[in-house]
Amino acid sequence: MQQQLAMIHTDGSVSRNPGGKGGWSFILRIGLDEIERCGSIPAPSTCNRAEMMGVIEALKLLKEYGRPYNIELFSDSEYVLDGIAYMDRWAAKGWRTTYKQK
Repeated sequence: MQQQLAMIHTDGSVSRNPGGKGGWSFILRIGLDEIERCGSIPAPSTCNRAEMMGVIEALKLLKEYGRPYNIELFSDSEYVLDGIAYMDRWAAKGWRTTYKQK
């Protein structure tokens, strides 16, 4: 069975980086369906945390659908995109850093 495509567009920001209150949002598109969500995270926070929360919340919602998807992620955050690109190598190392720490 071919997996359906899910497109996720995310963003996040903080009122004062670092240390301010943060906000995140996403748009999830599956076929003709489009779901928008947003939320906040308490201070102290960072822009990186807010950016990541948009992705996490979108993936949590997608998981509730109970089936696998091919995912296209759109973000203006290099932190998010680089982190995802590195996940395979990180998992292969047992989720340990270069210094062998978890």
